[in-house]
Amino acid sequence: MDHKSIALFQAPERYFWTWADGGKVVEWNDLPSAFFREDLEKSEELYVLLDAKAQASYLDMTKGLQGKTICFRADLENLLEKLGKTGMPGVDTILLLMAACMDGWRHSDARMLFWHLTSFSVKVGDFPFDSEAIRLLASAMRLLDLVSELPAELKKGRARVLLFGELTAAMKYVIGPEKAKEAVLLLGTGLHDQQLLQPLPERAPGQILPALIDLTRAGRAFRSREDLELKLRTGLDALPPPIDLEIEELDLLTSLAQNEQTAGIARLTNRLLAAIHIPAQLVDASELPVGGVSDITNKGNFDRLLISELAHDDLTLMSRLINNEALFFRRESPPAPKTKERILLLDTTLRMWGMPRVFAIAAALACAQKDLQQMNTSAFAMGGEQFTEVDLKTKEGVVKALEQVDGAMSCVNGLLAFQAEIPPVPGQERIFITLEEQIGASLTGDLRKSLDFVIGLKRDGSLYFYRVLNGRLNLLNQAKFDLPSLLFKKDKSIPTPSGSSVLPKLVYEQVFPLNYPTFGYRPTGENCMGNYESGFLGVTPRQRVLFWSQRYKGARELLSFIEKGQYFFMPISSRVYGLFVNDPVLKVSKYYRFDLEQETVAEVELFEKLPIIRDIYHKGASWYVESNQVFEIDPDSARILEKLSEPGVKALKRNARDSQDYRSDIELEVKGIRKFIYNRYNV
Repeated sequence: MDHKSIALFQAPERYFWTWADGGKVVEWNDLPSAFFREDLEKSEELYVLLDAKAQASYLDMTKGLQGKTICFRADLENLLEKLGKTGMPGVDTILLLMAACMDGWRHSDARMLFWHLTSFSVKVGDFPFDSEAIRLLASAMRLLDLVSELPAELKKGRARVLLFGELTAAMKYVIGPEKAKEAVLLLGTGLHDQQLLQPLPERAPGQILPALIDLTRAGRAFRSREDLELKLRTGLDALPPPIDLEIEELDLLTSLAQNEQTAGIARLTNRLLAAIHIPAQLVDASELPVGGVSDITNKGNFDRLLISELAHDDLTLMSRLINNEALFFRRESPPAPKTKERILLLDTTLRMWGMPRVFAIAAALACAQKDLQQMNTSAFAMGGEQFTEVDLKTKEGVVKALEQVDGAMSCVNGLLAFQAEIPPVPGQERIFITLEEQIGASLTGDLRKSLDFVIGLKRDGSLYFYRVLNGRLNLLNQAKFDLPSLLFKKDKSIPTPSGSSVLPKLVYEQVFPLNYPTFGYRPTGENCMGNYESGFLGVTPRQRVLFWSQRYKGARELLSFIEKGQYFFMPISSRVYGLFVNDPVLKVSKYYRFDLEQETVAEVELFEKLPIIRDIYHKGASWYVESNQVFEIDPDSARILEKLSEPGVKALKRNARDSQDYRSDIELEVKGIRKFIYNRYNV
């Protein structure tokens, strides 16, 4: 049985590969000898098929190829060991695929000679069925070329094992797992190397055919390099079709509100929307249809009756009107007025630095949000000498507009340059936004006449909204806003957007609904408390409080953030724990109460602010906290029940359990706790 197994790896005499260097290397053999017998007739037929130039090239390639390495034995054994677990193709197939995985296979001498000599051997009758063998050879070479075109990372290491496994799944001449395992094991021992190095006595006609058939079958499963690469990278035969989803786009203010950096501007803009009312300009043509006659209808006003209707007597006319038989003119309505344009001019000079600049951007956004359907809005930043267009329709544009600043002290020249390049036209509405105290200095007579509205701002949050009529400012509205509160207020929770969102819904949940894997956490007596029946509570290095209720089950997050400091656990009951945290920054202590039954946590307000806690004690049903003094506390409400005297403190320390006792209990069970909480998976 051993001899039959090792024979699977023996090279036939005069074949395209052979063992070399004492069985450590597999090399290309003398390819002419591999495909042509030692009879003169076939050799002559080969040279008849080649012209003189091809003969010389053929001989040069043959001499240069013989002795070149296909693979090392260790690499072959490693590959066969992994493939043998599910079945292994023939060694000829494996070696050809390994050769194709080498760099430059597509233009190598080995590929050219293998193709030419195999096809010539078919023509001179070495195979039993010539045309079928030619077809198989072409298909096999196509697959080898396809493999050679794969990215380099898919032809090395574990990726190569996966590649060979996918190709083997479609092959026919595959050695079963048991036989393959035995053969690979014998090859690895090296006990039969003497037999391995002896070539098989005779090469059967068409021995290369099984390898060509297997490569052809594998090639049918993968028609292109892209198909094979997709299978290796994703495990899919084809990409699923795209799902046609209608995702509702968020409006600008909602998009700004979701970003912490721009949420303040969104809040201020929403307030300004209510404060700024831009009156409509009544300069459009009337909608009363006064044009020519466009139609005749049986409904209308009496003043549009056809004159011929008045020729009827009173009863007939009344009857026709009641039965909707009377005819009326229909006048042609005038064309709809063109959509008006609103231009926002923002002062971005040095006087607007700081809070006024943000205030101005929010005011401009509020103006831009007004009458979105009826107005085409554009915005320009006014500098000392020039102007720049800014985008207030996207979040990125708003952020970039906040970066606009000019070193000049006044924007008068920038306004003049804008007026000269873009003169006012009918149907256009211009709004200038600047500091209230700068309005008189910035707006000369001619500039005022080119504007329709002016918004004056103050650093204290005051806003003045003016209408410009004949060069004079008329105050329409004024309001005052608490800018620090609106711009810098911290939201307690992430705003959940209405409609569809790019992020999944679970991201907006207050309590994360999924279990956490355990990684990067080492339980100690200082950061862990619990028991095997109720579960364990732990504070992770990322300052999360997690609860492991069962072995081999992920942890639940009870607290997404806890202060960094020294922790004192209090096992109030088997399912309820208290936790004191020494905050080293504020020099005070905080108290949390965890209910493991309900998986809830509450921050209990201390009735008396305690400085840094030194220790805790437990005696009977009572709990004591040592700070600047020793107090008896209620573990549920954290209320101080009694202050102990000095004799009472000494007696307590002699008879009570302290925090070090509880920490020692945990330290003794660290190995067991690790087995409990490490649930054999990680991210």
